[in-house]
Amino acid sequence: MSVRPSALVVPVLAVALSACSSITPIRVSLPKGESYTGTAWTNLYTGTLSAGPCQGSFNGSLAGPEVMIAMNCGARRGTGAGVRDGSTFVRGTVALNNGGIATIAQSGPTPVYHLIPPLPPPGAARGTVEEPPADPAAAPGAPTILPTLTPGVLPGSR
Repeated sequence: MSVRPSALVVPVLAVALSACSSITPIRVSLPKGESYTGTAWTNLYTGTLSAGPCQGSFNGSLAGPEVMIAMNCGARRGTGAGVRDGSTFVRGTVALNNGGIATIAQSGPTPVYHLIPPLPPPGAARGTVEEPPADPAAAPGAPTILPTLTPGVLPGSR
């Protein structure tokens, strides 16, 4: 029995693409001198960023390093473009709804790369995980929920 190579390429490629991510220290600079440090978590071509009150996400294609960024910093929101190098976010600019421009750039030490999910260290003992009850209402201390009857016709019934 022969196995076609193309049958193995898609699953192997999917595992390879999802296995590498990086956490990059970033600095978001806003108009009027505001500056916040945070991190950008990149999973190959998509990711999220967080610095002070600023939260955002970005997405690109596998073919090129360009990414589109959507970000909000409190009441200020905007979209823009950025660049990544492999699975590392490099920089970007975002036009804000108040007319200003936010810049996002790498700062601090070099990015940290991780496998998703992180593997336990060799020889690490696995702790016990408490299983949640199958029925949340059966949990100890959970309030008793009783059905209630509504007089009259219920919507959707005849």
